[in-house]
Amino acid sequence: MNKPTPRHASPTKARRGLATAGILSLAMSGGAFAVSSAGGASAAEATLQYKCSISDLGINFTDPWTVKLNLDVPASAEPNAKLAAPALTATVTTGADASSQMRALNIKTVEGTGVANYTVAGAARTADLTIPQKSVPATGNLTTTASGTGKEETLPATGPVVVKAGDFTSKLTTDTGFVINLSCKAASADTTVATIAIGSAPTTEPTTPTTEPTTPTTEPTTPTTEPTTPTTEPT
Repeated sequence: MNKPTPRHASPTKARRGLATAGILSLAMSGGAFAVSSAGGASAAEATLQYKCSISDLGINFTDPWTVKLNLDVPASAEPNAKLAAPALTATVTTGADASSQMRALNIKTVEGTGVANYTVAGAARTADLTIPQKSVPATGNLTTTASGTGKEETLPATGPVVVKAGDFTSKLTTDTGFVINLSCKAASADTTVATIAIGSAPTTEPTTPTTEPTTPTTEPTTPTTEPTTPTTEPT
């Protein structure tokens, strides 16, 4: 008895489905770069918009992807301080057209890797990211998270030091087994994630006035002229 031949999605549909899913991973990579120091760090958060495409297939998504970056970055640091290689997370929500296409092509899961470009004080850096497997929801947009580690940094002698997200590439695999290369670019010119002040925080305290109010030194004078009596006697 012959076994039924398994049915596969057409190459075109599979590639396009993967393209849509791949955008997710790329946006998830988010370009976030976290820095931490021995002096302690505070949570920094930025939400950015990205436009994604599959250049080799000529696919451009219209709806932007929202990427929420969370990182531990010091508000200030000493001049030339060393910052440990940071852990980072990026939570992304897909655009409506990408989510709809994934469901239309019956994509069940996505997972893969990404490379995020970023700058620290204008110097180019990269971070490798991992996108764990995530199920595509039956309704609504897909939200997932990527994580990775950046590079150890030596801060400059003067600041402030601005950390900015950049463009990204990603390699995604769907449950269909197809792999595709993807790219995403920031939709806004301003991709600032955090700003680190160099040097101690201002220590200037409000000053109290040193001038005391003066009291008048002039006392009222009493008249020195006495009334004169007439010197002419009546004749």
